[in-house]
Amino acid sequence: MDNRRRHYRIYFSSARQGKIELVDARGRTISGRLVDLSAGGVKCSLANSAARALNVNDFVERLLIYPRISSRPILAQGILRRKQPSVLPDKTDLAFEFSAVYSEFTIAEPPQPQPEESKPELPARYFLSRLRKVESPHAARSLKQRQIQQMHLRRAFSDIAANLSREERWWFYIVLEALKHSGSPLQKGLLAEYLKLCQKAVSAPAPPA
Repeated sequence: MDNRRRHYRIYFSSARQGKIELVDARGRTISGRLVDLSAGGVKCSLANSAARALNVNDFVERLLIYPRISSRPILAQGILRRKQPSVLPDKTDLAFEFSAVYSEFTIAEPPQPQPEESKPELPARYFLSRLRKVESPHAARSLKQRQIQQMHLRRAFSDIAANLSREERWWFYIVLEALKHSGSPLQKGLLAEYLKLCQKAVSAPAPPA
């Protein structure tokens, strides 16, 4: 899996933090535990009996990923790049490289694009300030409140998301929600990934919708 060092990964330390469902070549649905997630792929842990049906370089048409930090699942296609015994008993770890991600992380009320010459060079403290001003959805006491606050979170950063490619938008929102979930102090790796995406968004022309 050649994206291992190119992409920052979010790790999920327990089965409660995320799960995955995939459909194999025979059309069977296999469920497993989510281990880590990046912009380039996903790693999961399956029961040995289920993992036997999959071989390295197999193409999986449907990967449905449920990270607890997000209110919506991620639908993707991928190629199995690595398969190895897990540290968990009777489990096998599988690492998939994404071929495509079909996310539902749409932009709420996207802003009108600004002329290229009007884009300022914004310091990191500007993006940190914006991040701190938005309430964390994970502090909500009810599911309905959490969903409303997640919508507000995405809307608050829709101007940044609008200037990222489709392939980057879903990952930007995952990083954003993971940061709000992590609390204080902010995780350095997640923060660096957030700032990198923000700077990329404001320095590049808006991509096609």
